[in-house]
Amino acid sequence: MAADSGKRGGSGAAPVPIRPVSPAAAPVALRPPVRRARMRRRHWLALLGLVLLVVVPVGASIWYLWTRAADQYASEAAFSVRHEEGGATAAGLLGGLAQLTGSAPSPDVEILWQLLHSQDFVAGIDAALDLRALWSRPGTSWATGDPVFAFDPSGTIEDLADYWARMVRVSSDAGSGLVMLRVLAFRPEDATAIAREILARSEVAINALNAAARADALRHADDDLALAVERLKDARAALTQFRNLHQIVDPGVDLQAQSGLIGSLEEQLAQAMIEADLLAENAAPGDPRLVQGRRRIAVIEARIADERRRLGTGAGAAGDDDLAALVGDYERLQVDAEFARESWLAAMAAGDAARAGAARQSRYLVAHVPPGMAESARYPARLMIVGLVALFSMLAWAILVLVAWSLRDRR
Repeated sequence: MAADSGKRGGSGAAPVPIRPVSPAAAPVALRPPVRRARMRRRHWLALLGLVLLVVVPVGASIWYLWTRAADQYASEAAFSVRHEEGGATAAGLLGGLAQLTGSAPSPDVEILWQLLHSQDFVAGIDAALDLRALWSRPGTSWATGDPVFAFDPSGTIEDLADYWARMVRVSSDAGSGLVMLRVLAFRPEDATAIAREILARSEVAINALNAAARADALRHADDDLALAVERLKDARAALTQFRNLHQIVDPGVDLQAQSGLIGSLEEQLAQAMIEADLLAENAAPGDPRLVQGRRRIAVIEARIADERRRLGTGAGAAGDDDLAALVGDYERLQVDAEFARESWLAAMAAGDAARAGAARQSRYLVAHVPPGMAESARYPARLMIVGLVALFSMLAWAILVLVAWSLRDRR
């Protein structure tokens, strides 16, 4: 090997130095070339859906709202139903507390709210103002009118009631009992006329509630009074029948007289017995005076027995002449008559109180904000409608795209 080295060295060829290979000069692995992005079929479908579901509805909404939709004028009012009561009761205090806490609306406001949304109420205002003509002024023809926001005059009363819910908004505040009213129409004077008619008919309805409440209260009071009068008549008729049957006005008076008579007879009996005892000590056994005294004692004892039997205090006393039984029956009838009389007096007092309460406890409608005349059309709310159309259109398009791509990825 040395020889070979010498030979190679002697040949005149210079040795090639060995250099270390740097990391930068290391061979790089080859990557596939990146293809340029291009529109695929699913992209074109998504773009087409964006145009059909978002751009077209929003554009159609903008075109219709600013070129075809008729201006609507609003007339607003605020009113409440108040009570005029004579005094504070427990129910009234609880009702006031509920209104302060806002826990429950007034029953009158609830009744009025239901009335304002009833079909009969709409039909009454239509008969008075011709709502079909007022709300179909822009027309329903595609060529000249506004078929979306205007009412079709050929619609039924059910259609008119549904359209009423769109054009008349009624809201209430449970805390204050205030009822807010907003009426829309295509002319400011029409909106004001409808709002005024609603207030007038609401006041009529409140007056009807007053009349019904008063009639109900008075009817109950009159029924109770009539029942008490009939009861008093029956009790007094039974008492009169008892007096006619027994020929006694007041058995208590007869009882007192009978008791006095028995007491007098007992005194006479005691006196006769004393006299007979005195004669028996001084006279002979066959003395006529002694015989007469004993006969007198026997007669007085028999009379006392008869009177006690009539009084009902003797042994085996019974019959129609029993004063004790008669007094018991009479007292029972007298108690019934007295109770009927007290019930009649109470019914009369309750009737007077019901009439006074019905006169004081009245409802009335207070218009805090009367219907005003609009000077500018603020409805339909075009920007809000366009924004809502754009929002829901975007949501629908995004949901459809996500669903389609998720189904594609599951294949």
